[in-house]
Amino acid sequence: MKRCILVEGGGKDSGINREARRAFGELFRKIFGCKIEVKLCLGRGDAFRSYKSFQDNCDNTFLLIDSEECVELETLEQRRNFLQKCFPCQIKELDDEKIKNIFFMIVNTESWLLADKENLKKFFNSNFKETKLPQNLNYEKIEKTDIENGFRSATQDCKKKLTKQNVFCILKDINPDLLLKHGKEIQRFVAHIESQIN
Repeated sequence: MKRCILVEGGGKDSGINREARRAFGELFRKIFGCKIEVKLCLGRGDAFRSYKSFQDNCDNTFLLIDSEECVELETLEQRRNFLQKCFPCQIKELDDEKIKNIFFMIVNTESWLLADKENLKKFFNSNFKETKLPQNLNYEKIEKTDIENGFRSATQDCKKKLTKQNVFCILKDINPDLLLKHGKEIQRFVAHIESQIN
């Protein structure tokens, strides 16, 4: 049975899109042990519209988008309320089963990178200052501005910076076991998709 994960993060640059699709595809292969189709979308709005369109024709489509903020998503009601905030005009069209297939990177892909510090040090090399990154181990509680400022400070003396393309270069090599300790939302995401595969 074909499964597809729609992921926010694409753009107009074809090189970045290829890197993003490859990164997420490789990551999901390592996590789930099988190939899952990845479709890159632009921003959250484009991703959500694509998800609605796909859901009309296929029940095995999942959506993964940035939350852009720290948020509690433990219950279905919390998820619906947050989606209502993000997509006030469109959310009414989705029933509970379709909402259960929507997941969030809390707060964004850059947040996921914090889970594997060794991978970051390997990519940015010796001048990377790990101590400048946010030190809260509950990554879902780190605000977006703190992540951005942390990476800016940590890479200040590095030749490489955290560009959009480099985010996906780093993600491709992240340790999935460490990523799964990132927080409850990615654990929910993985458990839900595994339940659809098995």
